[in-house]
Amino acid sequence: MNSPSVKVSIIMLAYNIGRYIETAIKGVVQQKTNYQIQLVIAEDCSTDNTLEICTRYKELYPDIITLVAHEKNRGLQRNFMSAHEHCTGEYIAICDGDDYWIDRKKLQRMTDFMDKHPDFAICFHRVINYYEEDGSKSLSNGG
Repeated sequence: MNSPSVKVSIIMLAYNIGRYIETAIKGVVQQKTNYQIQLVIAEDCSTDNTLEICTRYKELYPDIITLVAHEKNRGLQRNFMSAHEHCTGEYIAICDGDDYWIDRKKLQRMTDFMDKHPDFAICFHRVINYYEEDGSKSLSNGG
């Protein structure tokens, strides 16, 4: 039996963000879509518990998560390009490893828009920024 093709690949870069990565992963795997998604986590040789958390979630969601674990730190750009090489989706989304998607229909809404507007090459939305230092929040236009 053929598995459904991936519509959206989500790139998540990870380096020393063990404190946040679990929440970021949950925000992606809990997305409600009518298609298959792929989460590509590029782990850049963290020195904290980031890799262990990513490995645990890869085992929990083997049909969704592709884990690219580097044995040597490659830096932001090379880590991103490595993740991109593993993407198989029609669309690519980015969720930083310290971000959290609060809207479980985020991907569905975005792909519905892109499918209806083939003249668009990219889309984004407003975001809520949370500042740990003082607990304040602000709304920005994303992008």
